[in-house]
Amino acid sequence: MVLKEDDRGPVAETAFTDADRACPKDMPSAKEKASKDIKALGEGEIIGNWKVVRPIEPERCFNTIYVVEHAKKGYLAALKFIRKACKDGKLSLCCGLSAGMQCLKALEELHKVGFVHRSLNPSTFAIGRVINGDPRDLRNVYILDFGFAHQYRNPDGSHKAPRPNPSKYIGSARYAPRNAYLNRELSRVDDLEMWLYVVVELVKGALPWVAQRNAKDIFDYQKSVRTGLGLREFLGGLPVEFVDMMKEVDKLAYADDPNYNEIYSLITNAIQLSGQKEFPYDWEEAEIEAEKAGEGPGAPLKKEEAPTALPAAPAPPAPPVAAK
Repeated sequence: MVLKEDDRGPVAETAFTDADRACPKDMPSAKEKASKDIKALGEGEIIGNWKVVRPIEPERCFNTIYVVEHAKKGYLAALKFIRKACKDGKLSLCCGLSAGMQCLKALEELHKVGFVHRSLNPSTFAIGRVINGDPRDLRNVYILDFGFAHQYRNPDGSHKAPRPNPSKYIGSARYAPRNAYLNRELSRVDDLEMWLYVVVELVKGALPWVAQRNAKDIFDYQKSVRTGLGLREFLGGLPVEFVDMMKEVDKLAYADDPNYNEIYSLITNAIQLSGQKEFPYDWEEAEIEAEKAGEGPGAPLKKEEAPTALPAAPAPPAPPVAAK
């Protein structure tokens, strides 16, 4: 695995084959699904409270993904930036747990149609919006960025065997599953491991290995947090259900069916036993007030007078030694 550095921290990079990007024959193309209004959006344009930072061109069978930021507050709609904008740089416990449950449900739906995501991080989940005065969509969390999704099922519905030379992991090394460092084929269990790291970061503000830049160091750190002092550092201060969730994920083998319902039950128990309110979500009040002020998605589409150019990506450092 080769790492490079960008605004997300160390990122693993590789190329994927056309077979990796293949999608079901009955799935409509991006052009068939995208509306004329949405296709017209460009960098710097504003929809209500959100400014388009940049559009990401669609893959063959997925819609264009728009990276957006709050026009006045400067944070992005992805959970990564919502977390950073919250008090102490983290979500409240019940908000993070509830949002994490939605992230897992979205991931389960992807798994049901035969795909694994393989590149999860807090930027691949985004919040909903106030729609025509109705704030309920603010409590929806959406999964994004399917550019490296892989079909794990055979046509008969059986699980594919791992490829002898699978495509290498691409994505943020911070959330990479341990199998990625071993250059193994990724499956649903690896999606769940990445999901767990995302949720822990949402409610704690950072992962223990956040300062690590070497692939082997991150891998060793991930192994150490399964027991003893490492476990205390990783999940200390969180409900015991987090330990049970990690055990539920770690016991899975490559082709095992995850017990999503067991994880949902653990999350529900943690919320109920916390004594805290699940709703409203941490970001709701600000978005509802913006809608009342005429700054929500119902506001007319307009261009900014002077769109701010995206900063250039920093030059990548020399690649560290990959994990063996």
